[in-house]
Parts: sequence; structure tokens; C-alpha cells
Amino acid sequence: MTSLSVVLFCSVLVMFLIPAIHMGIPTAKNGPCTPGELVWVDCNLCTCNPQGMPNPVCAKMWCQPTPALKEAKAIEDARAKQLELEKQKEEVREEEALNEEIKEIEIKEEEEMKAEE
Repeated sequence: MTSLSVVLFCSVLVMFLIPAIHMGIPTAKNGPCTPGELVWVDCNLCTCNPQGMPNPVCAKMWCQPTPALKEAKAIEDARAKQLELEKQKEEVREEEALNEEIKEIEIKEEEEMKAEE
């Protein structure tokens, strides 16, 4: 084989075979999985332990998140904060409405007591 053939062969291997293998292995970040099965946990290839969970002692290589993943996470976090704020505002509105109803009832009771006197 010439050096060009070797380079082409390696390029094909890297471009097609390795991603195909990676895609064929399930991803199980927190389980469950089949005992003995290979699973991807982030960018780490781990075996599934007898309890049906990814092996906690598999190689924990730090996985650098992609910029798109960081952006998606930031959007998700912002949306969660927005939903929480909206929920809190709604709770405050409900509490204010309840307090208003209580005031109206108290005023009516006071008026009734004055009318009875």
C-alpha cells in the first residue's frame, strides 16, 4: 500500500466506521441498561454493572461541552427561571386576591354588627 492509500483508508475508517460504532452503542447517563452492555455516559464508554446501571468507576474523562450545547443549556436555564418567576407572580396575585376577599368579608361583618346595634 502506498502512503496515500493508507491515508485514505484511515480517513474512511475515522469518518465512517468509528461514528457508526459510536451511534450503535446506547447512551445511558443514569441507567437503566443491560448488565455487561457498553454504554456512552457523556463522552465516556462504560460497561453496565450487574445492577443495570452504568459502572460508576468507568473512566471519567472530562467532556468539553460544545458551544451549541452551552447555548441550549443557557436557554433552558433562562426559560426555567422565567417560568419560576411567572409562577411566583401568579402566587402573589392569588394571595392578594384572597386578602382582598378577606377584607371585603371583614368590612361586611363590621357593617352588619353596626346595623345590629
